[in-house]
Amino acid sequence: MEHRKYPRLTTIGMEVSIADKVGFSTGSIKDISRSGVCITDLPRQLQPANNSITVVISAKDKQFRLLLEPQWVKQEGLTTVTGMIINDVPQSWTAMVIQLEHQSNGALAKKSFVAPQKRSFVKKLRRGVVILKKSSRGDV
Repeated sequence: MEHRKYPRLTTIGMEVSIADKVGFSTGSIKDISRSGVCITDLPRQLQPANNSITVVISAKDKQFRLLLEPQWVKQEGLTTVTGMIINDVPQSWTAMVIQLEHQSNGALAKKSFVAPQKRSFVKKLRRGVVILKKSSRGDV
């Protein structure tokens, strides 16, 4: 069971531009928290310079330049997924994530790019297979 300091928020439409010691690549943001991100759709495994990677995350009309430290990497078919923590978290990033946490706890705005994770409906198996289950309360 995961014990996280801050909740993860599943994102929709957040893009990331990445610079590492090999070059430049792009990906998508799967989920975010106040202190980390999960990046998907990477064409290759990232090569950190001095154990950090510089990224620019585009979220609606805002851009955030962050210094990330890779924590784990997983190959998914032809692409790579990686989880990273944010070094020296900017105040603007924290403010945006807190605002999104409040939105996900209440009713989401129709044009929001964050969807709350419903953990009671999803059971993940060993090989990355996801099984959706109905809640005993009848929520969908």
